[in-house]
Amino acid sequence: MTRLLAHCLAASGCACRGSAALLWKLGNAADLSPGFAEIMVASNRRVTPKAGREAYRTSSWDARAETAISGIPVTGINRTLVDLAAFRPLPLFHTVLNAALRQRLTTKTVFLRAAQREALIRRPGAGNIRTAIGSVDPNAVALSEWSIWVADLCEANGLPRPKLESRIYAADGTLVAQVDLCWPEYRLVVELDSVEFHLNRPAFERDRERTTKLSIDRFVVLPFTWNQYKETPDFLVTSIRTALRNGGWQG
Repeated sequence: MTRLLAHCLAASGCACRGSAALLWKLGNAADLSPGFAEIMVASNRRVTPKAGREAYRTSSWDARAETAISGIPVTGINRTLVDLAAFRPLPLFHTVLNAALRQRLTTKTVFLRAAQREALIRRPGAGNIRTAIGSVDPNAVALSEWSIWVADLCEANGLPRPKLESRIYAADGTLVAQVDLCWPEYRLVVELDSVEFHLNRPAFERDRERTTKLSIDRFVVLPFTWNQYKETPDFLVTSIRTALRNGGWQG
């Protein structure tokens, strides 16, 4: 953090791309960081090359959209997402967009509006931005909303309300997984499988790895699809009730 701030101050710029995404807590360094600080500066700014830092000059930088996280200047959430759409693989962009939506940092409507503005100007990665725009379904339900609805459904049917976006840690303090809904006292996790965010190879692999880690940590993982939630809510509630009782719930 201190080094990133120093790079920003020295270049009179702000953290962008992967560095910004890490500040916004949209993923991990292994996926997002290229191994050096990524800094955005205005196009009229001359920056001396420096080890550990890459400065990107841009004429589309709007200082008014800049914010600060832990005292470090950083591109706003939507500019960060647009830049990742421009310069990162599409599956990674979807993972990061999903994280932003689930944390309620933006909405699809606001992001798409920002992305469409950037796609219209002559800037690096504009073609990739247009591809990303076309891959986002504006009518699909964000997982954050869906999680709340499932929690409401459980509560309405007499089940204990789950924790949302819960982080599960191993005994040694390492992060095992961040899950959609969790009843930690009953060792139960519910994962909501969305085609929009899970139907690609990297997401599929990550989901399987996460389920394995949770199983090792003695959690029961119940996956449900959107169709199951909409078409057979009784099945969803009954399954959760049974799993809770198996975990020791007395209701």
